[in-house]
Formats: sequence, C-alpha cells, structure tokens
Amino acid sequence: MIGVAASFLLEVVLSALYAPILMLIQSRHVFEVFMGRDSGWKPQRRDSGGTTWSDAWHYHKRHMFLSCATQP
Repeated sequence: MIGVAASFLLEVVLSALYAPILMLIQSRHVFEVFMGRDSGWKPQRRDSGGTTWSDAWHYHKRHMFLSCATQP
C-alpha cells in the first residue's frame, strides 16, 4: 500500500512540473494555427500502412517480457 501511495505522489509531482511546459508548447501551436501557419500535423492513413501482429511482436516482445518479469 505504501508503494501505491508513493507512486501516486510521484506521479502528481511530475505531472505538476510537466503541465506548464506542455501548456506553453500547446499554446504556441494553437497561436501558429491562428496565424495561418502550417501546424505540421499530418493526416492519418487509415487504408494502408498498418502494423502486422508479427511486427508488433518483434518490436515489443522485450517490453512485454520485462513487464511480466517485474510483476509480483
């Protein structure tokens, strides 16, 4: 229970430190859109370019094994 509380407090502190930075970055992007500049946001490609299960397994198997190994 102490680990959960410590994790929660750490998450709150890190989020509070990161929030102002994220707000400034997002505000700048909104301002640039209102000024008519390109936001750099590319449209999604829904009809092609998907990830296969084998590619997902290849790139994420270490993450999955590590997360399973560290669970109590």
